[in-house]
Amino acid sequence: MHELIERSIRAFSEYFQNFFVYEENLLSKIDPRVKVVGFTILAILSVSTFEIEKILFIIISIYLLAFLSGISIVKLMKRSYLFPLFSFFIVLPTMFFGEPFSYVLIFSLRIFAAISSLQLLIISTPFNDVISALRALKVPEKLLNSLWVTYIYSYILVRDLLAILIARESRRVKRSGHIETMKRGGEVLGLFMLRSMEKGEKVALAMKLRGEPIGKVKGSKLLIPYFLLVVVWWTIL
Repeated sequence: MHELIERSIRAFSEYFQNFFVYEENLLSKIDPRVKVVGFTILAILSVSTFEIEKILFIIISIYLLAFLSGISIVKLMKRSYLFPLFSFFIVLPTMFFGEPFSYVLIFSLRIFAAISSLQLLIISTPFNDVISALRALKVPEKLLNSLWVTYIYSYILVRDLLAILIARESRRVKRSGHIETMKRGGEVLGLFMLRSMEKGEKVALAMKLRGEPIGKVKGSKLLIPYFLLVVVWWTIL
């Protein structure tokens, strides 16, 4: 059981380490403001309905755009599956209270469509460009600072947690019992908490010295007709 927990924690850490990774692609040439507004609208449309046709239409629109932009469909799905899978198991017990299985499936598909939309934004746009686009769209500065701190801090914490787990495995020469695992797990948790507080202070000081993140808010507006067409067809369905 404890080995399953360890593998789950490691897989979870690896997933989040890649969650905010940016890759150069055709969508990178699109104005970040267009992408922020467009993909946010797609995410909102995804979670605002329980009609399966509309949800599947949004998913197809997202993955078609990814394919046309040269982004791996498999990679995008790998970066989007965890939250929908988690929500599926969370909502699954509602079947015991009279909800049909279709409700559980549609609920998970809604989450999958929304996460895929946001992931397509993240994979095609550096996060500092996202912050600059939000600033250009007059989003409150306090919210932007919170987003930037959360992004930096989360990435560093997940990287440290994965490093601790790898170091622990490399020093282990035999299988441990449950008591030994709980003891070592407590030590790892304590080390992780200490490093979290230390890194949190360093991140705050570094961001204060560097000032506001600078990104570009220019590029092609080619995606505007595509987003408008998706919204129109979603409304018609």
